Amino acid sequence: LEATPAARDVAFKAIAAEAERLLAGNLTVRLQALILLSELETVAANPAKNAPAVLYADALNIYFKVINDSKQPEAVRLLTASLTEKLLKESGLATNPPAKLRIEAGKVLAPLVAKNDGNEWYQKALVTALQAVNLPTIPDASNVQQPIIANTLHKVIADPMRTYMVRSKA
Repeated sequence: LEATPAARDVAFKAIAAEAERLLAGNLTVRLQALILLSELETVAANPAKNAPAVLYADALNIYFKVINDSKQPEAVRLLTASLTEKLLKESGLATNPPAKLRIEAGKVLAPLVAKNDGNEWYQKALVTALQAVNLPTIPDASNVQQPIIANTLHKVIADPMRTYMVRSKA
């Protein structure tokens, strides 16, 4: 999409709104809507300058809703966790997604990882997404910086009820 940043922003917000509406459709439609959001680039890659593409970080807000929605099939939530990791790792700039979205990702993902709910592939995807937050501390409920992510991953490693795949990934 060759457009100005302002035009891309308007277009991507419209695409995101429509994608969110499609998350009530059948399984294939839901998966395609999530994948589409992960492919949106606010700034195209520039191979001549060795600059990677900057992905649409606001898709994370939709991903957080999907991951927390227990009515969504586990396959949808698994893909969403994997795409969350992709956006957190490959967003293109150190400030994209902004720290605010990274903190929100940590707050959303840490309790889900701690729950030990779902199959091992879903748990593994949640663990890798939580690792991709890449913040040493995040504020807790009383706004005090805590190593919530490291503590959660440590508990996963020490939990004998988890599969070896999930524990080794943590």
